[in-house]
Amino acid sequence: MTHAEIGCKLGLMFNNDGCQAVEIILRKYGNSTVVVLPPALLKELRLVAGQLMTLNVTHDGTIILSRRRKFTLDELIAMCDTAAPVPPDLPLWEAAKPVGGELW
Repeated sequence: MTHAEIGCKLGLMFNNDGCQAVEIILRKYGNSTVVVLPPALLKELRLVAGQLMTLNVTHDGTIILSRRRKFTLDELIAMCDTAAPVPPDLPLWEAAKPVGGELW
């Protein structure tokens, strides 16, 4: 099934950039405001209630909602800048004695 076919099935519209858009309604839920997503959209995007998401807003006000990603240790280490200078307070941290339940 193509994205266009899926979009038609879900009632999605496509803007000039070819992006999918669906009209949603913000609803009051207690003291909070919630976004209600149609079940068909949740199924297509493989989202479930209670799933952690990240919301970003671009400089032009575009809202980007994405799954919260769990990184592996290897991925985090790969993102480190090995050319970065050593922080000036590193020797203080390395010389510090445990004060809680740290395991050394």
